[in-house]
Amino acid sequence: MHYLQLSILGALYGLDHLGVLGHSWVEQVQRAYSNGSHYDADDTYMLPQKGESVLSDADLICSEGQREQDLQTALFLSAGDSIIFKYNENGHITKPWADPTKPNPGKVYIYGTDSPRSDETLLHVHKKWPQDSRKGVKGGSLLGVFDFDDGRCYQYSTDSEIEAKRESLYGHGDQPEEGLNLWCSSLVTLPLVMFESTYTIYWVWDWPDKLGNPQIYTSCLDLQIA
Repeated sequence: MHYLQLSILGALYGLDHLGVLGHSWVEQVQRAYSNGSHYDADDTYMLPQKGESVLSDADLICSEGQREQDLQTALFLSAGDSIIFKYNENGHITKPWADPTKPNPGKVYIYGTDSPRSDETLLHVHKKWPQDSRKGVKGGSLLGVFDFDDGRCYQYSTDSEIEAKRESLYGHGDQPEEGLNLWCSSLVTLPLVMFESTYTIYWVWDWPDKLGNPQIYTSCLDLQIA
């Protein structure tokens, strides 16, 4: 279930190498210190659904194209491996004035499960599943919570002091897909004990406005566990 288009990139990625506003989603998923990765060029999925202002118990956590299992595109990993999720900030960090209704760029929640369902809902998972202790949780668990802003990332522009400072400090991204940008990244470690040969990840960006009204984006993918 939940695929991201497969792409093999030549550059190694180490643990210490971390105009118009668009939306954000996971661009790339990569095993730390490995050149095997997934790349997703465009798969925006936002909740609440268009025309709705509140979340529904019926809102599925994955977009339509990511609900059915496709292990041909799965990333191969082992229990205890670390994975890096990379995404473009699309101005949500470097141009905070662009949307005055948002107090900050929000947070990213990463969940994992060995029992995925094509009809899994957001509200059954998000802020409900327990934190994983790395010993393994049968069913689903929260692998990590991160600030959307990793403190380094930026989208290239000519009218942002934040972008100019970060570009000067950190340079451009190390993958061709990043162009002149530096994608944000979050790193999670899989449980040391895995109960099944496949494992599904739910990436959830929670970005409410100042009044607490929800705006959530998700990306989903499958892993093959060696």
